Amino acid sequence: MAESTLELELGEYRGETYFLVGRARPGLNDPEEFAVTIYYNDERTEENVEIVRIDTAHDYTHIDQLYRRDEPKEALDVGF
Repeated sequence: MAESTLELELGEYRGETYFLVGRARPGLNDPEEFAVTIYYNDERTEENVEIVRIDTAHDYTHIDQLYRRDEPKEALDVGF
């Protein structure tokens, strides 16, 4: 199945540049599955640090608050 990707620079906050990346299958216009993630690149470790993700994994649309690892997944009624 093909995948479409969109990436946007959101701007700076507290010295970090934040990005939004969206992925959709089979495409952005009519996805069966999608994920939208906000992240920044940690220059010290050269790794992307994901902050929050909305996706359709686990068979429902939900938000993962990655900055709060112990939080449960919260179901959402949204589309891509």
